[in-house]
Amino acid sequence: MARMSDVDASNWEEVLDQFANITRDTGRTHDQLWGRMLIRVGQVAGEPALNSWLEKGLKEHETQAQAALYGWAMTDPKRAQDWFLNMGEVDEGMRLGLLSRVVGGISLKKPDLLAGFVALLPEEDQIQTVGHSVWNLMQAGGIKRTSAWVDEIQNGDWSPAMKKRSFDEVTKAVSKSVSCGAGVESSAKWFQDHRDSEFMTAGWIGSAAARHRLDFSVKGLDFLRETLDFPAMAGLESSPPGLAQVIGNAVNHDPVMVENWLLENGSVPFRNQAIDQFAGILEAQGDVDKAAAWRARLSE
Repeated sequence: MARMSDVDASNWEEVLDQFANITRDTGRTHDQLWGRMLIRVGQVAGEPALNSWLEKGLKEHETQAQAALYGWAMTDPKRAQDWFLNMGEVDEGMRLGLLSRVVGGISLKKPDLLAGFVALLPEEDQIQTVGHSVWNLMQAGGIKRTSAWVDEIQNGDWSPAMKKRSFDEVTKAVSKSVSCGAGVESSAKWFQDHRDSEFMTAGWIGSAAARHRLDFSVKGLDFLRETLDFPAMAGLESSPPGLAQVIGNAVNHDPVMVENWLLENGSVPFRNQAIDQFAGILEAQGDVDKAAAWRARLSE
């Protein structure tokens, strides 16, 4: 069988036939190698291969078509997207699968062209692409590249639904993507740069804060203050998920400072929750009387 580097527009069918024969004769599927081979076919013979499978029936060649279209979109995104947009009617599930491969290939290798392609799609399809776009952009370019893409969406002529979905998906990816060091710094920058977005919710902030994604350089009470300083945290009647952990960390890290902060700030957001957690820690430390005195403040 030909080496992968030897596959080109003149022999791709012969190579795939050889591969299929070996699989049949040996009973071994070699799924990963098969997938890489199909991507290679897309890179060197995308148009003839996709047209051949389209003519023979995409339903019987769905795996081949998806992998090859992915490879084609990496190397020649304009022609790959034109093929997809003009391939005619196919099964809806198959169409969405092919769409995800076009998005994936462009996102990985030509991310600057991604928004232009998605803009050509109906709004429903645009929203369908967001998850694939974000995942691939994060893999290829990290938070910086993904942030640039979502900012292009936020500042462009896109529907409110597309703007919200793209913001939500990127925020979710950013808040889960890193755990320390420079990655956290990039995550913190994302949240600070987008703190005033209409889509930045207390839920996102609480979730990110619980994972310490908002700022890696501050701890304890300073981190709690920074978390509560986000505009989306103002005026809330109940605590968002994740904030309990932030309050608990602040109390454990700076108990005296938290106590003074609570005494001096009667209108602190979620003050009662902070008092309750503070009293619980005092009880655990054996200072029952002081804990009771603080709990009495809950009714003030």
